[in-house]
Amino acid sequence: MKVNTLYEYRDAFNISGRLEGNSDDYVLVHSHHDAAFEGAVQDASGISEMLAVAKYFANIPKEERKRSMMFAAVDTHFTDYAANEAFVRKRQAEGDKVIIDLAIEHIGKETAFDDNYNLYETGEVEPRLFYVSSPELYDFVRETIEAYNITKSLIALVPKGKGLDHEYEFHQDEVISDAYYWNESGVPVVSMVCGEQYLFHISDRPDRIPVEELKPVGMAFAEIALEAMEVL
Repeated sequence: MKVNTLYEYRDAFNISGRLEGNSDDYVLVHSHHDAAFEGAVQDASGISEMLAVAKYFANIPKEERKRSMMFAAVDTHFTDYAANEAFVRKRQAEGDKVIIDLAIEHIGKETAFDDNYNLYETGEVEPRLFYVSSPELYDFVRETIEAYNITKSLIALVPKGKGLDHEYEFHQDEVISDAYYWNESGVPVVSMVCGEQYLFHISDRPDRIPVEELKPVGMAFAEIALEAMEVL
């Protein structure tokens, strides 16, 4: 097989907005907006959750928001997270104190291969992995996942990262998700990610999103954001 590849420098696009509250620090909720092909599960599902959480908190009066909030859709998920790193460094350079990053990625239906290697839907949701780097939030995340019946979920308590200046390379005990650079910077993260088999395929279409899962996941992250405002 021969593949012709064009690799060149291009501008990346990060989009962010803020809801001011009663603090000078921020709870960040983010996802990535770039995708292969239609990108319904990866990552329109994550972007829709980020926007839903933003809408939820926008309906809370400013004087009742204990912390300020930032919402972001970031680029370069497929090119070493360069825009993610730039976004983290820009927040640091501008003095934005982010106390936690809540990252939401990939809410999709589970698939498997039959004996003839044809992909089919199992009727289940794809298992999710929750990275939690804040011990103060671990039990609350677990209890919230149970309360909203977010089934087939694993929770990994992971250490904070090694700093932004070491070479980008995933290791077994790191946050292997869009929250990687936030964790490396020392900011606590709660990051949900799924690894559907069709993420890089033309079959990643809107009908692969389990719509009934969207509200529970969004509400769980809203609850986690509220708890983070109290304990961090």
